[in-house]
Amino acid sequence: TLWCCSYHPIVCFSTPGCNMRTAIRSSITLLSSSITNNPSQLLLRRHGNNMTTSSTNITAGDKLESLRKHLQSSNIDAYLVPSDDPHLSEYTPDAYKRRAFLTNFHGSAGTALVTHDRALLWTDSRYFNEAKMSLDSQHWVLMKSGQPKVPTLIEWLKEEASKHYTATEMPLRIGMDPYVHAASFAKECKEAFHKVEEHVTG
Repeated sequence: TLWCCSYHPIVCFSTPGCNMRTAIRSSITLLSSSITNNPSQLLLRRHGNNMTTSSTNITAGDKLESLRKHLQSSNIDAYLVPSDDPHLSEYTPDAYKRRAFLTNFHGSAGTALVTHDRALLWTDSRYFNEAKMSLDSQHWVLMKSGQPKVPTLIEWLKEEASKHYTATEMPLRIGMDPYVHAASFAKECKEAFHKVEEHVTG
């Protein structure tokens, strides 16, 4: 199936194994303490088997470097980090605010995509100003959803998959946590990539 491994000629969606998924969650998970009203004041980061407390001086570059090491070791080209929890709740519990921790953007809507050399955040017009002020522009690109000449996340992935396949004849491997994506997202991706697959492979 799409979520486990869908080997289209130009794109492969895969869910990393348990160890990989745990490692990524450890790298981009925001944990809050019951004794603070501001979850961003307590950031926990794994170093081997040790969990250490750090303040907000963890840089955007540090977070992306950690995530990219896991992508490299697991042969994944890009990783999706949405805003949702497994129940697609309106208010995401602190333990699932991975996108907020990774990007430093705390708006309720947005999806981050990290590749080996790029980091992009899609959000809508309600949050353009907040996202612009929150993102480290040296590491992140703000994708203003709905604006002219700004591709949607899936459109961007389609184009990237096509270029990747043309250059390498290998599928673009996109990692994700299947428990925090709606089934409709899987269907939309499958339909979109089927069309570009037909175009590229004939």
